[in-house]
Amino acid sequence: MRRWFFNIAAAKSMLLMLATVVLWVRSGSYNEGITHREGHCAEWFSHQDGSCEFGLLTWHNLDRGCDWVDHNWEYESNTGLNYEFLRSRAEANHRVLGVEYIRTDHNFFTAEVYRVQYWLIALLAAVLPVLWIWTDARRRRRIARGQCGNCGYDMRGSEGACPECGTGAA
Repeated sequence: MRRWFFNIAAAKSMLLMLATVVLWVRSGSYNEGITHREGHCAEWFSHQDGSCEFGLLTWHNLDRGCDWVDHNWEYESNTGLNYEFLRSRAEANHRVLGVEYIRTDHNFFTAEVYRVQYWLIALLAAVLPVLWIWTDARRRRRIARGQCGNCGYDMRGSEGACPECGTGAA
């Protein structure tokens, strides 16, 4: 049961890793995203230059009115904000490994942006598939040498199940 759960988790992690690599490659050529606007707020997910970003933009003092409609979702190209502008006015700008957080409180808006580099997501998603391949290769090597695939006990003189761990013979 435990091996079955691990195999499913590793397969899903491998699919996530492959999807991340596809988006990573695509982000070098395309700057696109999805934006949700509601009232005086906008939320978005986009990718550009090898990273994905999640952001929240809140407008202040909109005396001149707001032409956004409630609950408007749309696909956009050329999304995202001007990061040099945000960084120059940032109250908080933190970077750790491939993750960046920017918070700007300007006269007429507040912006919070989280940027994550795709290489970090791909690296983290690759851990389970690598362990999956490594444990399967180790099990196959043990069986080829006449050992129990689970614990490595010498099975050359034994018939049926392993006397050490009880695993059935392969």
